[in-house]
Amino acid sequence: MDVVCQSCFGVAVLIYDVAIVGGGMVGLAFACRLAAQQDLQVLVLDQTNNSRSRRVSALNLSSQAFLQKIDVWSQLSADHISPYTRMHVWDDLHQGEIDFDATASRLDVLGYIVDNDAMQHALLAKAKANPNITLVTNVSFKTLARSADHISLVTNEQTWQAKLAVGADGARSQLREAAGIGVERKDYEEQGLIATVQCDRPLQQTAYQVFLETGPLAFLPLAAANSGLASIVWSLPTHLMPAMLELDETNFNALLTSKMAGKVGAITHSEGRASFPLFQQQATTYIADRVALIGDAAHTVHPLAGQGLNRGFADAGHLAEALWIASKKGREIGCQRDLRYYERAAKAEQAMWTAGIDGIHALFAAKHTLWQRCRSRGLSMVNGIAPLKRLLVRTAVGNIARV
Repeated sequence: MDVVCQSCFGVAVLIYDVAIVGGGMVGLAFACRLAAQQDLQVLVLDQTNNSRSRRVSALNLSSQAFLQKIDVWSQLSADHISPYTRMHVWDDLHQGEIDFDATASRLDVLGYIVDNDAMQHALLAKAKANPNITLVTNVSFKTLARSADHISLVTNEQTWQAKLAVGADGARSQLREAAGIGVERKDYEEQGLIATVQCDRPLQQTAYQVFLETGPLAFLPLAAANSGLASIVWSLPTHLMPAMLELDETNFNALLTSKMAGKVGAITHSEGRASFPLFQQQATTYIADRVALIGDAAHTVHPLAGQGLNRGFADAGHLAEALWIASKKGREIGCQRDLRYYERAAKAEQAMWTAGIDGIHALFAAKHTLWQRCRSRGLSMVNGIAPLKRLLVRTAVGNIARV
């Protein structure tokens, strides 16, 4: 429900229930979730970037259920959704390995590889079609100001008012900075290399990840089950990245083929090579007075577990639940009690994932031969314990019941 107040000049000013800074996938998904679950007036402020991302995301089943709930999943065409039913992981140095299979965990799939541009387009269309969502593009957030009953967001265009401001504007969040929320950052001194590659062997809905001495390399299956098309994410020390980007296609393809030890056949074509910095970052708090952070504005993790976007959608679900509880209890949106409820839930889950991912990263970055042999044997040992593997899979697919 919207509220109108009078400015000092006697002009009626709309106060939105929630203003979201950032119109990426997490920000738009949160807006659609709010508009779907209750009659809230939602503002989305976006500094539009029309360039193609060339990236894909690995969505777990919880994220799929989230997108289904806001009626976006059905808007994605089959060409942009690639289910995977198996995952094969191995240690290049000592040949330890582990396999995850959907059937063994009583699931149809382990997850989906989804084209980011297609997902952004579907979310944008859904937001534009909802009369409770006001989408303002090509605006740059500048600063904020608080009053007793609302928060004002100053952009290059005008000043907007809302009961609650939500930062979904990425790792370099301007709203987070304006709210005075600090971050704790750890630089991995690595960069992620992405590309789309063609293998001469069908991937059969199988995701592959090998832990190399230089960092993990993942092959994510794209398109149909009988296709050899894949998206890769390769974590490399920063100093090696320039040479990798400059390598001609023939030699790059040959290098990838050798690193995958023949498991996907030969790489016959590759395109779209690009890189991005890898770091772990945590906001010191996810909330402030009439402010909440979600997605990369709150936290970033290493991509080796493919959980970045999943954690953002989980944040959106937790915050939407907190606001729903506030509504049912008759409390005002932006109440600190409800924001603290959100922060406890989101931070607890994120702490588990951050510790787990950093632990895996440290273990596979170890140079001591004893540690290397122990981790390799550990992989193979876990591979033989079916209940433990099912537990790991159930953790990775997310808590579908909470969506």
